[in-house]
Amino acid sequence: MSFLSHPIESKQPYLAKHCLDVAHKSKELIEQTGLDCVNSAFYAGLLHDTGKLNPYYQALFNSSPQERKTVSVNLQQTYFKGHAWLSVLAAYRLLKLSSFTDKEKNQALMAVAGHHTRLQQLSKVKANYLPDGVSYSNSFKKSRQEMTGNLSKYRDETTSIPELSSLNWDECLTRFHKEPEFNEWRGNPQCDFVQEYLEANAVFSALLQADRGSFNDWQSSIFNLELSTAQLARTDCKPSEGRKVRLFGLRTAFQDSVLSAALPDERLWVLEAPTGIGKTKLFLDMIKKLQQQFSFERVVYFSPLLALTDDFEGKLLAKENGESVIRKEDARQVLVYTHVSTRTLDEKRGSGTQEQDSANDLFLDPVQGKKWFEQEAFNKPLIITTMQRLLMTLYSNSKSDKMKILSLKNSLLILDEVQTIPKFLLPNFIRLMQAVAEKFNSRMLFVSATVPHQLSSLSEIEVPRDIIGKYLNLTRKNIVYRTDFVPEKECISTGALDRTLVMANTRRKALGLFDRMVKETPETVYLSSGIRKRTRAKIIESLKEKRNVMVVSTQVLEAGVDITFSSIFREMAPLDNLVQVLGRLDREAESLVPATLTVFLIDSSWLPYSELEYMESLAFIEKINNSAELYERLPEYYKKIAEENRKNKRLANELDEKMSMLSFDEVWEFVRVNALPEEYGVSVYVPETDEEWEEVKAYFSRSDKKKENRKDDYADLLAGLPGSPEKLGINHLFDEDLLEKGILLPKKEQRAVLYDETVGFDQWLRQ
Repeated sequence: MSFLSHPIESKQPYLAKHCLDVAHKSKELIEQTGLDCVNSAFYAGLLHDTGKLNPYYQALFNSSPQERKTVSVNLQQTYFKGHAWLSVLAAYRLLKLSSFTDKEKNQALMAVAGHHTRLQQLSKVKANYLPDGVSYSNSFKKSRQEMTGNLSKYRDETTSIPELSSLNWDECLTRFHKEPEFNEWRGNPQCDFVQEYLEANAVFSALLQADRGSFNDWQSSIFNLELSTAQLARTDCKPSEGRKVRLFGLRTAFQDSVLSAALPDERLWVLEAPTGIGKTKLFLDMIKKLQQQFSFERVVYFSPLLALTDDFEGKLLAKENGESVIRKEDARQVLVYTHVSTRTLDEKRGSGTQEQDSANDLFLDPVQGKKWFEQEAFNKPLIITTMQRLLMTLYSNSKSDKMKILSLKNSLLILDEVQTIPKFLLPNFIRLMQAVAEKFNSRMLFVSATVPHQLSSLSEIEVPRDIIGKYLNLTRKNIVYRTDFVPEKECISTGALDRTLVMANTRRKALGLFDRMVKETPETVYLSSGIRKRTRAKIIESLKEKRNVMVVSTQVLEAGVDITFSSIFREMAPLDNLVQVLGRLDREAESLVPATLTVFLIDSSWLPYSELEYMESLAFIEKINNSAELYERLPEYYKKIAEENRKNKRLANELDEKMSMLSFDEVWEFVRVNALPEEYGVSVYVPETDEEWEEVKAYFSRSDKKKENRKDDYADLLAGLPGSPEKLGINHLFDEDLLEKGILLPKKEQRAVLYDETVGFDQWLRQ
């Protein structure tokens, strides 16, 4: 063998060997599913790097490491730097085989074309390389012309390899120079378009995992973690605290009934779990139970909020008698993957090693490559991540997201607070998850205190209604709706007695309430995503020790925060959100009389929520007096929303149509715009001290590829700016060097100007 796929000094340098290994691994991965696309995956792997017969790569890979950067620059004067599309042009001819269907061929070619970019229809990729396209140049034509000679030599060198020698080399060598006409592959309306969409994604994912993982010996993970949940049970009740004792008993009874219930035969299960019932312990106990029945590669917990992932992670580290829920030696097998931090539990608690996480040069650095691959492929036994990441994995077409989709096979997926998924998306989402469960041999648990109407067709885990009824009765809260409410006056008089929360729907409204209330009560506390994450955590922890305190916040306290308030004043919102905030009200039933949630209006705006859900909720809340009635009316509310939401039906049909056409770009753009919430704001690093500023600046200023992985160390310094620096007119306050790299760090001397220690970046909403 003389042709290379990677630099000569790497672990796997030879093209034929690398392509064969990737082909067999891709095939192996698909064979572990029930999908009928094994051939597509095999040949995608076999031919994905054929384009590296491009003379640019052969000269580059044979040069010394010290000369490689200079050689690359010189080679680009003559040759085209790229290989994926050249691989497609060769594969298109090589796969003209009678045994290969058009569908298989298109699946393979699309995966090859996108394995360094994203999944697209071939006509869109081709447009970049036509004579009038932006990527077409003399260097591209030169590479293509000279590659024909290398293809001929490659064929001669691989005659002893049946998988390669059986390809249609005559067609390839005689017609490689001609631009092919690709017939766009579309889903068959008579077939299950969801399955065809899933197949295309699975082939792409198999190629990505096989290729990126080929530099390390790896196998899919196996879930064999030991979990100890005894310390999660609240047993600190005194006999005199009768209500708390009964509450503990009902939580235990609910959890025991779920664990003893017979699971439906289907692979998708729905569990109605009231807020505050102790879901984390229940999830972990269910994992232990199901571990005895099924052999899982991994368990993935999806939450709708970072607060819930933090809460789940924190409970795994909960200790009793020096022992945590998860053993110290297993902590490295738990991956926490969010948009602000990607680390194992071992690393997050400070006992793990800080290895590099970049994909750069992964074929030269096995340690770096293995860590990066295990994170990006979700190849760990236990994953804690967000619902947003699940939607990106399913609907995005980027290689980083799609690499993960095949890791949903042979797994247990727990979807917490599933009602937060936009209602229009649920029909398509459920069909896709049903296909994943069936074809990937996975089980899925959908959990919510409020089960949407769209999930009514799924099998529910039966729980004795009397237990739920007693729990809801014991934790009953009064609900008062007010249109003539003045929070800064009435909240203050109430808040003087105990811990009080005032919650608004937007940061601007919350800031307005805070500015009025702090004049009357200077100790009032403010919380929103505009405050750095580290500071928010400290404030929340300190609130647990305070009694007479007033808090003004956005929805950052709505769910996933283990803190209780004696009174809550909540701006009008959809019923789902009101149920969530009820979980922060008198959580341990300490009050001798039902605590009160006061729902009030600030203005007539329904934003940031759906107008229909907001207005229907308004009609319901005017007639509801307590939490028990609220839970009782939820099915009626959900049904009405499902029947009357014409916009949701239109959006659902539009998504189905785009998916049936296998328009991957359009599917992702549609879901991104209509289903994924805006981020909390533009993320900014806000160091607390000059020393910390210097450290952050030094880290992000480094240009070497092998820098120490410290990025996650700074995730707790992030805070959300309420808009872009350009829009706010404050570009000049940020470090210019890092701004050019897309990293926002205030200039050292401008930190106090940019960021207010009381309201964070929300001060810019006063402008």
